[in-house]
Amino acid sequence: MALFFSAPIIAQTGFKKLIIGTWELQERIDNNPIEKVDIFGNNSGEQKDTEPKDMFFFQNNGKVDVRQFGEQFKYDYQLLDSTLQIGDIIYKVKRLTRDSLILNRKKMLVDENLILTHSKKSIDPIQAEQVIRIEYPSGHMKLRGQKVGGFQNGLWTEWYDGGGVKSVTHYQMDVVFMKIEFDINGKITSKSWYDLESKKMKNE
Repeated sequence: MALFFSAPIIAQTGFKKLIIGTWELQERIDNNPIEKVDIFGNNSGEQKDTEPKDMFFFQNNGKVDVRQFGEQFKYDYQLLDSTLQIGDIIYKVKRLTRDSLILNRKKMLVDENLILTHSKKSIDPIQAEQVIRIEYPSGHMKLRGQKVGGFQNGLWTEWYDGGGVKSVTHYQMDVVFMKIEFDINGKITSKSWYDLESKKMKNE
């Protein structure tokens, strides 16, 4: 399925204002000759009504909150001319009106198009940094760590209900770099870490 769009000629300040607000992903289309599916694996390229749609909340402060697969993340974004950068991902803006946003990016040999519509739904922005604390029904600490922009980051500790440490994991923006697991008596049962040379996880 080919897409042909032309970006409207809009004054730059007005162009930037148009993107402010909440947008819902309606369809994801690519030119993959093998399989055409959306992010939910539907062959029709359309999201099922029962599935939550990806949502993007663009804010005036240069931040965008993205809700996807039940999780929410925060990124910096920049809109310049017909280029939109969200985090490290760069999109070409094919269309931007009050109601319609169409983005394009190339992934390897695949030309991907995202079709979004403006939504009246709202997203509560998450804090840039969050301390996560989860307790057992007994009141004992179960899990504690920090999220940065919605991503697990830094040291996360998990405890047994009795109080002993169950595991210690070091994340770098959701990527596990080191993990140590303990039994109920505090003895190390496993170690794993990310090896920079092989770029793979190793175990001991």
